[in-house]
Amino acid sequence: MTRIIATGKYLNSEITVEVENDGSTLVLTMYGDEVSHLQEHFEECISEQPAMGGTYYPEPDSMLCAFNVLQNTFFDSTPEIIIEGDIGEIPHEDGVIY
Repeated sequence: MTRIIATGKYLNSEITVEVENDGSTLVLTMYGDEVSHLQEHFEECISEQPAMGGTYYPEPDSMLCAFNVLQNTFFDSTPEIIIEGDIGEIPHEDGVIY
């Protein structure tokens, strides 16, 4: 199973969250439990995700999208991220991102 574990500052508190895809949506948990306000913030960040590589927007239910959001907008500052499994990659050819 693929999952992403991220540790960083959220509202000035150090937290660790995990993201998994339950087959149709991305689910964020903290200490094994879903936390509604964190899930809501995560979903808001997904809807406003920045482009990867300047031009690519991953599908909103993909683990690549979860990585993008956790790395760039979910936390107050750059988090430490551990990836377990294959989250996909930005489509590219000869250095050009599609």
